[in-house]
Amino acid sequence: MIRIARILGLMAWFAWELILANFRMARDVLLPLGRLKPVILAIPLEPGDERLLALFSNGITLTPGTLSLDVSEDRRYLFIHAMNPGDVERFRCDLMRDFLGRIRRAVS
Repeated sequence: MIRIARILGLMAWFAWELILANFRMARDVLLPLGRLKPVILAIPLEPGDERLLALFSNGITLTPGTLSLDVSEDRRYLFIHAMNPGDVERFRCDLMRDFLGRIRRAVS
């Protein structure tokens, strides 16, 4: 029962994040061009569960403004493209803490 609640919580949180990301992307695209600052980031991963990696990388790709590019050969890093992350370190930490953490709790 707890696992189902965590999965439903992840789905609700992700739906809300999708709505916010759509609004942020629309704002960034409609504002002057000098505002967009795309970056490629390496997100550190813990080796192990392939389900976790699949959910995380697909969730990133589904979110407007971000795209999963590749996984390092040793499976320790996920490379992503972000259109306008703002503070890069905060963006990376938020992905790891909020998104990856929620997925980890839901599948474990």
